[in-house]
Amino acid sequence: MKLPVVDTSLPMLELFNPASNPLSNGLIEITLFACWLLTLVHVLKALKAGDQRSLFAWLSILVYAVVLEVITYNYVDNFGHERFSVMLYHHKLPLYITFVYHTVVYTCLHFARRLSLTPIPEAAVCGLLAVAMYTPYDLIGPEMPWWIWKDHLTTESRWLGVPYSSTLWMFLFHGALCWLIARRDRQRGEQPTSLLHFNAEVVVVSVKTLLLGFVLFIPYHALHFVGLSDGIILILFLVIGCVIVASGQPQFRGTRDREIQWISYLWHGFFIVVLSVADLPLLIQLSAGALIAIGVTVQLLCGTLLLREP
Repeated sequence: MKLPVVDTSLPMLELFNPASNPLSNGLIEITLFACWLLTLVHVLKALKAGDQRSLFAWLSILVYAVVLEVITYNYVDNFGHERFSVMLYHHKLPLYITFVYHTVVYTCLHFARRLSLTPIPEAAVCGLLAVAMYTPYDLIGPEMPWWIWKDHLTTESRWLGVPYSSTLWMFLFHGALCWLIARRDRQRGEQPTSLLHFNAEVVVVSVKTLLLGFVLFIPYHALHFVGLSDGIILILFLVIGCVIVASGQPQFRGTRDREIQWISYLWHGFFIVVLSVADLPLLIQLSAGALIAIGVTVQLLCGTLLLREP
């Protein structure tokens, strides 16, 4: 398999005039930047209260995201980004992509923690929420186009243009990340730790997420080998995730974290507007709209609007 070519003659960081890019590129950058700022405010408020756990999750997501993206650009030539106003890593990585990771994973991690679950069901619900929240972006993105999927072994099988492997990655890898963060938090509690040890734990959790994610993909390859289709395999994984969550008997509790609430409003609101004004295929409109409805409903149950902490 041919490895991708990274043009190292291009700078590690380059800025472009947003006016020279399509309008939708600038709008998603602004929206995701606002969401990212809200995650940062949430972290700073937790730190002010003496709780390092939110910072740990935020940094773990960042390190994991950057490492995964760099690995992909060097070894898996299955997609390419459109040009955005801030391009990193030799024009391969738009800065806003790191905001996507924080927006989706940090938010879903928070909502998963509102369900009073044990670690494995909590990880499963985090992965499921990530799928519901991220997949509208995955459906709409190539149509804008914010990126293109290339012909590759990992993208051969798709639904509505989205590789099955992309949806399964969102479920498995981010469920794994949630589990590892929760495991560390339960062991450490709210006790402060030294800067060196804290940073070392961030790196360890990020690397373990990549390793555990690849391990969790092994059943997918085994089931594919025995003849099951990608669609059936994906549905099977998601159903198993739902069963795990239900077996944990989730209890919906509210939240007063307005930053998390506003991230949900901005993210879902942006894609509702895109669905309203963009000329998209009908099936993509219906599928993305249904997933947005699911994500909003679950987050309402987790307390975004309807419930509050006692």
